[in-house]
Amino acid sequence: MPVYPRSCVHTGEKPIKTMTRKTISKREKTLELFGEWQTERFNPGDVMDDKIPKNEFGNIELYKPWMLPKGSVHIFLPNAAKIARKMDIEYAPAVTDWEYGHHPHPLINGIIVLKKDVKGLLTCYREMENELNANKIKKRSERALKNWKRIIQSIVIKMYIDKKYVNEE
Repeated sequence: MPVYPRSCVHTGEKPIKTMTRKTISKREKTLELFGEWQTERFNPGDVMDDKIPKNEFGNIELYKPWMLPKGSVHIFLPNAAKIARKMDIEYAPAVTDWEYGHHPHPLINGIIVLKKDVKGLLTCYREMENELNANKIKKRSERALKNWKRIIQSIVIKMYIDKKYVNEE
């Protein structure tokens, strides 16, 4: 069942049903419910002046793919926000769902960037991945060399002890 924000309700529409809230809160005691025919689909808008439209928390609510603002792209890469910040590219975290536990908190899945910045971001991401892989290979070979050094040293020490103390008997 789709849920629409108040801003999507047609002006002058009367609620088809009014319910009383079951929780004690500071908000109104009644909740107005509207039918799908009384609402209009959410318009995510366009990217204007190379600015991504963000909410008051600095992110974009992207519960469905059609909620993506025109002129922007959703990127799911790990550490994409870090790379965008490093490259000084405007981005917004994408809130794709909510997790309800003790307190509800948003689940952020990827970032939203302008279409013109995607190519540069992906290039930088590939370079970073290659650099990380090269560092992993380098650390692994260094660790292997240390292990070989330790083995050789232990063999030399064993040979020295055998030569000095075992042969004397």
